[in-house]
Amino acid sequence: GIAAAVLRPAGEGGERFAFAHALLVDVLRRAANPLRLRRAHGRAARLLAERRPGAAGEIALHFERAGEAAEAFRY
Repeated sequence: GIAAAVLRPAGEGGERFAFAHALLVDVLRRAANPLRLRRAHGRAARLLAERRPGAAGEIALHFERAGEAAEAFRY
């Protein structure tokens, strides 16, 4: 299906996914509303901090992309 063509499992446990191709990421970033994208990154950072506090690099990256530099710095 479409989901299989767009997303692929990333890691074990079935909780993480990645885009199947880097061009998909580029297209989505260009097409997305910047404010919505920042908010989505903020939500992702908070969810990761709650569920996977050891994923400091990922958490910081999402906070940075959310425009929350102070939170990113904490990680």
